[in-house]
Amino acid sequence: MSKSTTKREPSKEAVLKAARAYKAKHAVPLTVHPSGKFGRWCKKVSGVAHYFGLVDPASKDYGSKAALALYHRQREDLEAGREPAVEVAGATVKTLCDAFLFDREQKVDTGELMPRSWRQYRQCCERLVKVLGRGRAVENLRPSDFATLRAFLSKSMAASTLTVELTRVKTVFRFAYDRGMIPVPMRFGGALERPPKRLLREARNGNGDRDFTAGEVKAMVAAADPCMKCLVLLGINAAFGPTDFARVPLSAIDLDGGWITYPRHKTGVPRRAKLWPETTAAIRSYIDRHRPEPVDDKAADYAFLQADGRPWVSDRCDLVSAHARRLMQDAGVWRKGRGIYGLRRSFRTVADEVRDTPAIDLIMGHSDASMGAAYRMRIDDARLKTVATRVRTWLGKAGKIE
Repeated sequence: MSKSTTKREPSKEAVLKAARAYKAKHAVPLTVHPSGKFGRWCKKVSGVAHYFGLVDPASKDYGSKAALALYHRQREDLEAGREPAVEVAGATVKTLCDAFLFDREQKVDTGELMPRSWRQYRQCCERLVKVLGRGRAVENLRPSDFATLRAFLSKSMAASTLTVELTRVKTVFRFAYDRGMIPVPMRFGGALERPPKRLLREARNGNGDRDFTAGEVKAMVAAADPCMKCLVLLGINAAFGPTDFARVPLSAIDLDGGWITYPRHKTGVPRRAKLWPETTAAIRSYIDRHRPEPVDDKAADYAFLQADGRPWVSDRCDLVSAHARRLMQDAGVWRKGRGIYGLRRSFRTVADEVRDTPAIDLIMGHSDASMGAAYRMRIDDARLKTVATRVRTWLGKAGKIE
């Protein structure tokens, strides 16, 4: 009897090594950048890095010929400092995705888009190529194709995740029309409409509450190492999420006064929070006794670092959430559908009892589009202290905050 074998996907390290060997052997005038699933073909023009496609382990040339052809077509515009012209004629799903990801890459470089959002768009484009076909002409796509796409996505995504993914798909094809790659807007035939609200409610109900009890927060604090302890306390004290924690600079933390003032990186909205004595003590202990030597000047600006001195910031994965998940498992509080972001939900749930929405929004970094916000010039620190005290009192009922 013959044994069935499953072809294993090569590791990223192996593909990068092979692609670089191919580049050296054939004198490809592009570099292999380690970002992306298997890397990307890159070229610096006037000191700025530009990307011309993903490294393709299934191709004999690792995708270098297509990347080099794209570079030569865009070279004149790039050297002149212009945005490269979009190639309209015969646009395929693959060329559309490449053009879209190139545009979003530029937005990451200018700070208009988060690296995590770019990764999600890249994964979306990979699914489009897989389901719709890389060589399929965009103009020839029909509502039945999008119905097939939706069925494929529905098999592996919950209703809430599917809603966000369908929005990304529409964004990609809206880009195609806006950039003149297709003559008329794409017709989806209702295939990309969001799931019914009933399914979204059922999904939320199935996941249960996504916040933490005071006892669960205490369990995480007790199980955490010095760095992750700061993450948990900042999450429940100052409503920090993983990205806030990864990017907060040392200059934003006033340990003597007990304040943290730091615009939320995701939105740029100002935020300020009063730190509890326990939070201040944990941060001071980490910085004085446990913070590793930064690997470079850029890393030195960040308050919290990985064990090897590198920043937690990454354009390829959410390192903080991965470590936080292990902490939650060690503390016995992890369950599917709830992550460390639940600390922000816990903070908001308890803080709302103070009934001072403007102060809570300032702590969380939420924008306020009301007319009152347009006239409000500042929020007194006493109001922020009141919110902090209420949440600390709630947590203290579960025992002493270590």
